[in-house]
Amino acid sequence: MSLLFPSNPSVNQYLSYSDNVWKYNGIAWDKVEGYAFYYQQNPPSGVTFGTRWMDSDTGIEYIYIFDGNSSQWIQPTNNGSAVLIQATKTVTGATYAATNGDFYIGVSYSGTAGIQLPSNPEIGRVVVVKDESGHAGEPYKYIVIQGATSGDKIDRELTATININNASLQFIYRDGWRII
Repeated sequence: MSLLFPSNPSVNQYLSYSDNVWKYNGIAWDKVEGYAFYYQQNPPSGVTFGTRWMDSDTGIEYIYIFDGNSSQWIQPTNNGSAVLIQATKTVTGATYAATNGDFYIGVSYSGTAGIQLPSNPEIGRVVVVKDESGHAGEPYKYIVIQGATSGDKIDRELTATININNASLQFIYRDGWRII
């Protein structure tokens, strides 16, 4: 199989193939050297496209890519396809500050819980918060979600609340958090 470069690339577009990465400079494709490799339990943050990470708990390797719509960690496979792996977190206490690596936050706390959405998220970052305890609809057992700062509003409000048993809210960041 030979590498085919896109015929109409955009400036600063990346292309990866095998263990190599190229970046289009507006005239030609330049081979990029020196992508980082991380071996740790959680996905590293502040990385560039092409960075590789191996989960030290599972031994599964991921690569950070931009698919034309969003940036994400994918698991390369040997059949030419990729599996999107989303990070999940179970919350068993009254508060939790989400990280930029979190996608799904399952709240298994049977009292009022406070969830803080990630600080400095990239545009397009999606976070799902779900009542896994099945108690959010009971008095004084709801889930309150807020941005990391007072400027990180949710649909122009300071907070959003889950107050229905087993309910969830999905958020996307674009000039503030939006409920989708």
